[in-house]
Amino acid sequence: MGQCFEEYPGLIALEFEHSEALANRIRSMAEAPCPLFPPDVLADTAAAINASQLLPASSVEDAAQHLEFAFPTKRMGSFQEALAAAEYSVAEKVQPILTDE
Repeated sequence: MGQCFEEYPGLIALEFEHSEALANRIRSMAEAPCPLFPPDVLADTAAAINASQLLPASSVEDAAQHLEFAFPTKRMGSFQEALAAAEYSVAEKVQPILTDE
């Protein structure tokens, strides 16, 4: 206590000129109504996949085949019944989520 902060050993004071015009420009960019970050295409794609309630029949068949021991259909019913109860639909052909649009 009682010591001058600017005379502290190892501290280097850096003096600079403040530009009000530059500060105002940066502030206007930060407060602009546009997004601060660029679009995140992968996040949008992941959100579309997670929101989808439509599954390709081939994927459901593959999953049922690989999970037959973990999902005994005699006790639990068919995969399709379980998916329907969870409000998923199965279709032979599903529109691609990734498009050129």
